[in-house]
Amino acid sequence: MKTKQLLIALSLAFAFTAHATTYYVRSTGGADRNNGLTSGTAFLTLTKVFSGTPVLANGDVIDISGIFTYAVSKTITSSITIQGTDKTRAVINGISVDDNSNKNCLNFGSQSATTGLPTSTPTIIIENVTFQNFDNIYATAVTYNGGTSGVLNVYPGTTLTCRNVNFLNNQSYTGGAINASGGALTLEDCYFKNNSAKISPMFSPATYYADGGAINIAVTTNMVGGATPIINTNSISVVINRCLFEANNAVRYGSAVRFQDNSTGATNSLLIQNSTFTGNSTTSTLGAKHGATIYIEGNAANADIKLINNTIAYNSSIVNLPGANVGVTSTFIADKVTLINNILFSNYNSETTPNSISIKSTNLLKESRNNITDQDSSLFDFTAKTTTGKASGNENSVTSGQLLLATSLADNGGATKTLAVTAGSTAINAGYATGVPTVDQRNIQRKGTDVGAYENATTQTVK
Repeated sequence: MKTKQLLIALSLAFAFTAHATTYYVRSTGGADRNNGLTSGTAFLTLTKVFSGTPVLANGDVIDISGIFTYAVSKTITSSITIQGTDKTRAVINGISVDDNSNKNCLNFGSQSATTGLPTSTPTIIIENVTFQNFDNIYATAVTYNGGTSGVLNVYPGTTLTCRNVNFLNNQSYTGGAINASGGALTLEDCYFKNNSAKISPMFSPATYYADGGAINIAVTTNMVGGATPIINTNSISVVINRCLFEANNAVRYGSAVRFQDNSTGATNSLLIQNSTFTGNSTTSTLGAKHGATIYIEGNAANADIKLINNTIAYNSSIVNLPGANVGVTSTFIADKVTLINNILFSNYNSETTPNSISIKSTNLLKESRNNITDQDSSLFDFTAKTTTGKASGNENSVTSGQLLLATSLADNGGATKTLAVTAGSTAINAGYATGVPTVDQRNIQRKGTDVGAYENATTQTVK
């Protein structure tokens, strides 16, 4: 019986693969009258391949080379791969939209307006591509704490994997590059720069805000509102690994990443590791303590949030209220957030003292191990903010002379630039060694266990 089942599974897998088609798109030498089936008979535009003729099927691959302009809002419900051989030569440019329409967006998956449940569950893979200059500030679909993204909008049930993808100069009302309300997201070796979450001119600045400069993740309490709301059972799992977030901006929460989870019927997780956050900023002047490069909020009892071996440094906010945070803020329900081996350094608002981390006093961290911060221990105490017995090895009040962290990004190898720590740094071999990455942001084998995204290893082996 088991042999028969295996043969059936193998035959189905073969049938799926056999019917998959690779469509080639070339901005030079292509023509939309071609069949797109070889690089010599490639399509010219992405509009052609997303137009519905041919109809994209599960397993299809879109192979692109060149520079393209994209001005179509496309909902993709089939499992496809979008790939380039080199992200500097596979560039997709959005356009500036000012006619209240949503023309610059790829929507992955679909969701019932009646039940809130997924109506399609595609698996999407994007590799070696650059998305830049997408603009959905004027899109009519935007709503408070929701809306569309500048580039990718991910619905519940979708599995999205981005590898070696650039997101540059994109903007929207929420999630300048990516907005997600469910699904499974893996972002690896990706670069987010100059993405923005801005207040839409369609709304009043006194009422509406913009969150998640690069990425906005929002899981609501209910899938459908009204007189009889339906509890949200759509889960989300997000992994951000070996990524660089540089010079992104949000008006309110999360200049780089905002994670909000208020669901009661879903199990959700966020893991950010081996990533660098630098030069990001929040710009709210609306009178509240807005800010943070990574902003974590919610009350979901089933959430699991981990930040491991990240470097979060030299970020800023123009908020002029005392205590307004710039680095990492968590207002999440107690015992759901873990911080291990993170550098939280030189993150400033208008005050003269750093404000690199803020944990709501009533919502303690689940665990904190071997984090390094320049915050005064009298102003922030990891032990007091962490469940008893699960805080150890943290260092406060560390100076620049002790940390020896580079002040600007450099190409030190790997897919993205990094902030290096130099010999003699207090971060070297000062990390917690259990359950942490064996490589650093550059995918270089860790010789010891340095704190932060960069490993100062004498012998470096790229995996």
